[in-house]
Amino acid sequence: MEGIDPRWRDARRVLAVRLDNLGDVLVTSPALRAIKESLPQVSLTLLASPVGAQVGRLNPYVDDVIVYQAPWMDPWSRLPQDTGRERAMVETVAAGRFDGAIIFTSFRQSSLPAAYLCYMAGIPLRLAASIDGPGSLLTTRHKHPEHMMHEVERGLDLVGAIGLGADADDLVLKTPDDARVRLAQRLPSPPREPSPPTPLPTAGHPSPPTPLPVRGRGEQPSPLTHDDWPLGPSRGPTVQRALPAALYGLAPDRPRPVPAQPAAGEGGRRGGLLVVVHPGCSMPARTYPWEMFGRVVDLLVERMGATVVVTGAADERELVERVRGCVQEPHRDSVLGMAGTLPFDEFCALIERADLTITNNTGPMHVSAAVKTPVVALFALTNPPEQWGPWRAPHRQLYHEVSCRICYKRACPYNHECLTLVSPEAVVEAARELLDESTRTPSLGNRSDADVVSDPPRVGRRRHDPSTEAPARPATDS
Repeated sequence: MEGIDPRWRDARRVLAVRLDNLGDVLVTSPALRAIKESLPQVSLTLLASPVGAQVGRLNPYVDDVIVYQAPWMDPWSRLPQDTGRERAMVETVAAGRFDGAIIFTSFRQSSLPAAYLCYMAGIPLRLAASIDGPGSLLTTRHKHPEHMMHEVERGLDLVGAIGLGADADDLVLKTPDDARVRLAQRLPSPPREPSPPTPLPTAGHPSPPTPLPVRGRGEQPSPLTHDDWPLGPSRGPTVQRALPAALYGLAPDRPRPVPAQPAAGEGGRRGGLLVVVHPGCSMPARTYPWEMFGRVVDLLVERMGATVVVTGAADERELVERVRGCVQEPHRDSVLGMAGTLPFDEFCALIERADLTITNNTGPMHVSAAVKTPVVALFALTNPPEQWGPWRAPHRQLYHEVSCRICYKRACPYNHECLTLVSPEAVVEAARELLDESTRTPSLGNRSDADVVSDPPRVGRRRHDPSTEAPARPATDS
């Protein structure tokens, strides 16, 4: 424990606080790993919003989750005033008898409301970043560097203030095996097609390769993988797979597939390509128009021969059906709608199984990054792309430069040109390029445990130096 703040070395129960959205909790997951790897004796509890708690339950470094809908994380002011609810949460946190609390916030949020909750709950150690005057609400007040940092780096920088670090900085999300099984049962069975005849070898023309089973860590080949389908031609050293396996029975840490070349006269790839399109977002200013998403889906089927699953929450069923309604009739059999039908763990299994995700700057973008599925993000310039983009995964961020960039608006007061000037054709071309690159260069996230570099550099940790802590200023300071 060399370099760790002495006040934290003997901690046994730690509360990590992240009260905003699903993606925000995901980008905090490397810092949660740093807490557990640096303080292995600690029981780590996550205090999160109802949507963020879903991520916490799929994080093996989190031992418990407390769900809290904080009134200062209510951008549309929908939460009724209820002082009894707030007192009850203080009592719930106090009952946890935590030794310390680490409060994670994004660039534009204040940590002080959560710090006050932890103060009232009697938690003796309280760490957070703050540019406001925290008074005695924080026992360690941190100031991030002034240069631009990704939100993952901000979280690691915060825990590094007390000397905590980890051996890796990938996002953490573990899809349960039973979720994969349930998803496979939910999906329609692929049609059985007769095997094409195998030609006899001729001079200069080797026999077609035998299809390879698709396996994850310790898993047997999926019974839904068709071994009687031929493999597509190889473009590189990536392991190939039977064509239908993109939709049926793929494991999470498989090498990315090599798509088949289109046959003569076809506009796109042939067979097996699964794309998840998630058109919804909690903030209108970050949402690509639904009719343009519909055109993207249509082009994915027409030009790339993809099977597309359009996903959404229960309150986005109408949106999903609008998107599907834009698809030309001949292509509709290749487009599935799944709005409000998938529990979160099955949704993660779907993203994990897909070859590509196309979405807005929202939670599914970060889920894709966590499971290393390539992602095309329609990224409105409400927030800095370099601060919130997909982390450590193959991706494209698509936007059009505008003079009002980085506005932090919830609803666009203009014509939404940072997104509407990105054509559906450009989205599909970015998808094609990203898939081509991903098949040539396997992503780091698809390696097995045995392939991980044995002694990677440690991230987030630095020796604790009390002299570098920002002093707590009077509460009247700004």
